[in-house]
Amino acid sequence: MPLENTYCNKLPFIIGITGHRDLISLKSKTHTHIDIVAIKEQIKLDIVAIKEQIKRALIHWRNQFGKGTKTEPNNTPIWILSGMADGADLLVIQAAEELWAEQAAKELLTKESWPKASLKVIPCLPMDESAFEKDFSDSGLFTACDFSETLDKYRNNLIQLRHGLTQEQYQFAQNDLNYGELRNSLYLNLGVFIAKYSNVLIALWDEDKADSMGGTGDVVRLKCGLSAQWPLNTENKALTQISDFDGQLGGVVHHIPVNRKKKHRKSDDNIILTRVDKTQGKTVFPTEHLDCKLYISHKINQSTSISAGGNDDIQSFLTEEFITLIQQLNEYNNQNFSEFDISQVEPQYEEELAVQQLSLRDSFQTFKCADETAMTNQKLYRKKVLWFVSIAILGFTSYELVSGFLDNILGIMLNSLILIAIILCIVIKTYVKKSKSKWLYQLTRGVAESMRLRSFLNLADISPTKSPLVPRRYRKRLPLLAHAIEVTELNWWKYPIKAQLESVNKHWLKGQISFIESRLKISSELNNTKLPLLSKIINAVKPRNINIKLEIFLYKRPAKTEQTLSSLTTILFRLTCISVFGLFFAQIVFFNGGLLPFIDLTKSTLLMYPIQFTLLLTAIAALWNEFANYGPTANGYFNLLELYKRAENSLSKNKINDDSQSASVIHHVYQELKALNKKLETDELNNCPELHLTYKSALQKIQTGFEQSSIDVNKEAIDNLLVELAKEAMQEHAEWNHFESLSDLKNKK
Repeated sequence: MPLENTYCNKLPFIIGITGHRDLISLKSKTHTHIDIVAIKEQIKLDIVAIKEQIKRALIHWRNQFGKGTKTEPNNTPIWILSGMADGADLLVIQAAEELWAEQAAKELLTKESWPKASLKVIPCLPMDESAFEKDFSDSGLFTACDFSETLDKYRNNLIQLRHGLTQEQYQFAQNDLNYGELRNSLYLNLGVFIAKYSNVLIALWDEDKADSMGGTGDVVRLKCGLSAQWPLNTENKALTQISDFDGQLGGVVHHIPVNRKKKHRKSDDNIILTRVDKTQGKTVFPTEHLDCKLYISHKINQSTSISAGGNDDIQSFLTEEFITLIQQLNEYNNQNFSEFDISQVEPQYEEELAVQQLSLRDSFQTFKCADETAMTNQKLYRKKVLWFVSIAILGFTSYELVSGFLDNILGIMLNSLILIAIILCIVIKTYVKKSKSKWLYQLTRGVAESMRLRSFLNLADISPTKSPLVPRRYRKRLPLLAHAIEVTELNWWKYPIKAQLESVNKHWLKGQISFIESRLKISSELNNTKLPLLSKIINAVKPRNINIKLEIFLYKRPAKTEQTLSSLTTILFRLTCISVFGLFFAQIVFFNGGLLPFIDLTKSTLLMYPIQFTLLLTAIAALWNEFANYGPTANGYFNLLELYKRAENSLSKNKINDDSQSASVIHHVYQELKALNKKLETDELNNCPELHLTYKSALQKIQTGFEQSSIDVNKEAIDNLLVELAKEAMQEHAEWNHFESLSDLKNKK
């Protein structure tokens, strides 16, 4: 059956939540009443006002995306990442639920709705649910019961974060209700996670610096590019902060200023959060009347022009990236997605499908629809290019012939064909430009490739990388690819699995080697079937077989096609030279009074045709070569093939080390330690039982440590290998995207 055509096919816009637990009002309001009962009642009303401000923020970001189709009134799903804490985290979920219900109720009046399926709440817990519940009290905005009820509604989406603590530290942190460094490091872990994976961070913040790490102020600053200050030996390597060189995290902080019950000390650092330059995207960013502030970066409070200029560059870069992401999300999600029919998968591909489901998990449907849609878009664009080239050939041929028939009706017909060809070519080019056929193909192919590469890293249990997989110089141009990677990366957090290196090797490395080698075949495959000559001739002229061979030649053998076209242009150039010499010879004979029985140079242009048509065919071959982009594609395949083969050899070598060499070394060292232990038992330790037990314990620790060290070193080598390979593959795809854009029909003059 086909995968259901729902919001699961589309890429989401992700909104993260951070804020205080003890909210009392918006920043513009204060409580001066003496009557405690009156204050409590006023706080309830003010919480409603905060909730309305949250709804306004959600409405604004929801409205940045198109209206979609009749069955899907909004084209982009909204995901909300919430830490599920008392106060802001649960309040935003409540506001979102109410908002979506209100919008659905307005459907009959406005003919627009926000379907429930377009909202996905993702609870993110920093620790076990039972330990996290201890943060709630009966005096808060929400109770432990409220937390449990909300969590149960979205339990299928729950992500319990991985952390950087040892198991012993983790257990201590969970039970530490004094909120020491270890427990707070788990909240910091949560804050960095939400800052990293949100496109917009809604912050209900009083603008004061909190005393404890991982508070709202920290999360806001992290989103704006500051590095997390982890306690010693607690850093989560999967959340290592991106560097300023990479343009910081990206995304916007949507700050709703609030008051809270407990007052904290004012910030005494010299960090200034830089506001978004709204002139770069007037329709994207909320206006001032929404009573909010938008931050996108940070700077040190120094008056030097150099630092200010550098900050302006980062601010401009991040703002443009954010605007482009919204634009590309609209373009991507607004298209008609092709369905993937699971029931039609051939048996030989069932294993590959199972691997994709394991590595992609919740993103499987998004990936398959992107992959199928890319192929559909590719076919549509190819058809348009074929029509354009065919009509252009007709026009050029008519142009070359018309000079010989200017004085009869055939000349008028040929001129008509030239005019029709010009008009049709303009129409096709205009349609291609308007429909963005090539760009949508590139975008969907990029999304599919990005998700596929990250899924294999998930399969190898490789944590998110500090440096981006998408090449830095393409980050601003292709933010949707980085977003697709992050969406796929969330499955690594949600579904921990043991590294499946055999599947990675078979379905990624060997699969790509086989695919690339098929694309780089130069010679035709040998036909070993012993058919009669007549049967071979009949098969060769069948339209279906001709069509298949042409499709393979034109689209699936870039190296062979480029070689053929290069050879063809060489032959055509030689024929042109021969034709020129032939014409020159005919002219000499004619002007010397000789007779040419087969042609009269005064009345015929027949001798010009070989020159004209060989040049025409040369131009057609060059035009098609340019549209098809064979050269860069073939070169990219050659480069990748070498890398994949080296990676396969290195992976096999590392796996052998892991399976045999490491075990052999461990066994050898352990035998030596045992022999030493035996000697000491019979000598110095014979009369010292306590020392003997201490030594045996140390021996066990040495063995365990050596084994773990050996495994860690080997895994680190494999992880680095696969990450670097993924980066090279993304680099190649980004360059392919660049060259494909240059060869797009809409860009041709």
